[in-house]
Amino acid sequence: MGIPAQDLANMRTGQQVVFPHLNVTPKVVIGTARINQTTFTYPLGALTVDTVILNGGLSSLADVPVGSLVWVGTTAGARDALTTVVRKPCTANTLYISGMSKGDPGRAVYEPKVLADGQYVTILAIKPLWGLLSRVLATGAIYKQFDAPYTDEGSNPSPVCNIGRWRRARLGGGGTVDVTLTNAAIAGVKPATRAWAGKTISAYSWWWRDQNYSLNTGGAFVGGSASEAATIRFDTAGFYIVYCQVTDSAGKTHTGEVYVWVEDGTGAVDLDNWRLESLHRNRSHAQATLVLRGDVAEDVVFPGAAFLYSKEVYFNGAQVAEGAIVDSFVGYVTEERRFRDWRQGRVQFTLLGPMGMLAQVPAA
Repeated sequence: MGIPAQDLANMRTGQQVVFPHLNVTPKVVIGTARINQTTFTYPLGALTVDTVILNGGLSSLADVPVGSLVWVGTTAGARDALTTVVRKPCTANTLYISGMSKGDPGRAVYEPKVLADGQYVTILAIKPLWGLLSRVLATGAIYKQFDAPYTDEGSNPSPVCNIGRWRRARLGGGGTVDVTLTNAAIAGVKPATRAWAGKTISAYSWWWRDQNYSLNTGGAFVGGSASEAATIRFDTAGFYIVYCQVTDSAGKTHTGEVYVWVEDGTGAVDLDNWRLESLHRNRSHAQATLVLRGDVAEDVVFPGAAFLYSKEVYFNGAQVAEGAIVDSFVGYVTEERRFRDWRQGRVQFTLLGPMGMLAQVPAA
């Protein structure tokens, strides 16, 4: 494909500027609760809770999406006791979490600092990469997700929803920006959403949540919300999670999601005072070392959070018409180190790409 004439003219000026951007998934709170039990028997796969408060119109813990990040702390909003995930649909007062063990036969040691009655639970909308592996009991029974039995041996699998990669968009001169996501295949980018075992996709349903977990705020659909593709016209800068649930011809469903950062030119959705000390890729995965300067609160960047690093290239003050984002890196926080000298603090994070994370995630 040839270079557009305007881009070619801009490139020949020699005035090239590169703008790097670093975005992180923020703390989007689905709800809070308090632990309501005094004894904890291991292996542990659930917490009894009360004082449940949910956001975004959710009516009970049963509405909390599987895979959501969970913090348990000694104070409200803290994560000093436990970081885990929701491993299967919850009930009214039972939060099913990734399994923990003190080294029971056949299970690795993975236990929290100290769990106690009355501790604070925070449930986040962010879904870190987390293993939900099989568990084999001494009786020979095989479970998935710690205690969920296999029911159909894979004969009626759920579809796979694939709506593409994360996005970073900028509000235009009219104060809006259109973001289009699709279940169709995009050559060189992603395969299509698929159903298995001879089934077909029969229905699509789209929605999104903002940083307060409010439903469908900060924009509007252009067209509809029940087609293979959806376009959302955002009019407010911020962080959004866009969801699509697909249903196959046998009634099985799967929900995919994409993170979208919408900025207005002020850098409001970008992190400040950061430096990538290393960024390298090999045949299996990508890894980066990120340093943030200053007093970075523990709920601004946290283990399990995801980063999007991207660059925009401008020639003579204008973006290229084809492919404004010329380089990008996606990484998850796997390690956090905090330092302080006489001047200021700094935090160093190790970021691993998705393939590298497969060897790091705890099992459940």
